[in-house]
Parts: sequence; C-alpha cells; structure tokens
Amino acid sequence: MDSDMSDLWIFAAISAILLMLLLLLRRRSEVATHTGALPPARAVERLFDSRDTGFIASQNAEIRRMFFRERRALAHGWITHTRSSLVRLMRQHWRTVRHLGDISVVRELELGFQFAGTLLLCEILSLFVQFGPYSGQNAACRRVANATARLTAGLQLAFTPGMAVAASRI
Repeated sequence: MDSDMSDLWIFAAISAILLMLLLLLRRRSEVATHTGALPPARAVERLFDSRDTGFIASQNAEIRRMFFRERRALAHGWITHTRSSLVRLMRQHWRTVRHLGDISVVRELELGFQFAGTLLLCEILSLFVQFGPYSGQNAACRRVANATARLTAGLQLAFTPGMAVAASRI
C-alpha cells in the first residue's frame, strides 16, 4: 500500500513539474490577451470543415494559398485564445479553491490532469496547423481539434465559480 501511494505521489510530482514547464514555455512565447470567455466550439467545426477545402480545391493556386494561409492564422488565433483562456480559468480556480478547507485532492488532481491534457492537445493541434498538411481533409487534425474543444468546454464548466467550489468538495 505504501509503495502504491509513493508511486502516486511521484507520478503527481512529475506531472506537476511537466505542467509547470509547459506553462513557462508557453508564457514566454506568447503575450496573453484575455478577452473573456472561451471561443465557441462552433469555431473549431468551421475552421476544420472539409466542405470549404473541397470548394477551394477547384480554385486557382493563388486563391488556395491565400485560403490556407488565412485559415492557418485563424486556427492559430483560436488555439492561442483557447490556451490563454484555459490558463486564466485555472488561475481563477486556484484562487477560489485555495481558501477552501475541505477540497477533494483527488478531484483537484483529476482537474489538473484534464487541464494538462487539454494544454497538450492545444500544442499538438498547433503543431498540426503549423507544420502538418493543414486542411479540412486532414481527419487527424479535425479529431484533435474536436477533442480539444470538448475538453475545453468541460473544463470551462468545471471552472465556473459556483461549480469550482462544488466540484472541489466532491
């Protein structure tokens, strides 16, 4: 039992260190501009919609280049905004729950891992958009984008002020 618990603490410590490194690296590379709520999930559906790509394929090469350049810029904007909003929500959550005496450590760890996983998906999606064959036809890119949007929506719900207090006590 003691070895299982010490393994859990080691895993949690390593995860926390990796999360902090990820946040420090991200913080250095971008200026956080917070405009409020998270971007709607509909934006993801539209950014990675294969119908637009199908239409644009019939256009000349210059129009295709412009389309993909603009679509990449919009996708990067969505990813940056989502990442910044998640960090802001997590900080707000930490400020809220640190004053509570009866929080659930397990629930906080779950939220932390979900938060870290969502940030990791943002990074993977950013790499797809930056270096991969970004298009609506790229099913892997669409799946990662949709998973990021779903996890982000779940975290947004978990981190709303009333839910944060309730969820931390479960």
